[in-house]
Amino acid sequence: MWRRGDAWLLVAAMGGQSFSYYALSAWLPTLLADTVGLDANGAGVASAAFQAFAVVGAIGAPVLMARGVPTRVVLVGLALLWVALPVGLLLAPGANVVWMSCAGVAQGGNFTVLITLMGRRARDGREMQRMSAFVQGCGYGFAATGPTLLGVVHTATGGWTVPLVVVLGALAVMATAGLAVAS
Repeated sequence: MWRRGDAWLLVAAMGGQSFSYYALSAWLPTLLADTVGLDANGAGVASAAFQAFAVVGAIGAPVLMARGVPTRVVLVGLALLWVALPVGLLLAPGANVVWMSCAGVAQGGNFTVLITLMGRRARDGREMQRMSAFVQGCGYGFAATGPTLLGVVHTATGGWTVPLVVVLGALAVMATAGLAVAS
């Protein structure tokens, strides 16, 4: 797997997806408390939309692909929904539940599409096992830095603008690599 370009593209896509997911899951309640003024309980409950709507994406994305919607079109739609969260929190934090719902759909759907792409790229079941271990192992290794990095950037800058730009960067990597491997 170490020499396969498609495996590395999947690592980049999975890494960007998972980095963004874990970083935002860890910090959304604090971010909402700081930017919208919610108390800790309210911020925790509000951020639950990000988790709950993942089910919609995890079911919806494969249904769209099974109905003939090209994978690249599904990935573009999911990337736009994902980007709605950091951009929405920067521009209109009061509508945070809308942005979290959009990104929730995206994170559930994107994960499912990436797993599907691994299956399409593998020649057989054994190769799928190796590819899955490689992609998820490397991708989650990168993702594990997300919560800490976002916290460090937040502390260093004293605000949430730069951390959200960091998430946008990870999402750009996810979208670019995902589209490249889906071609």
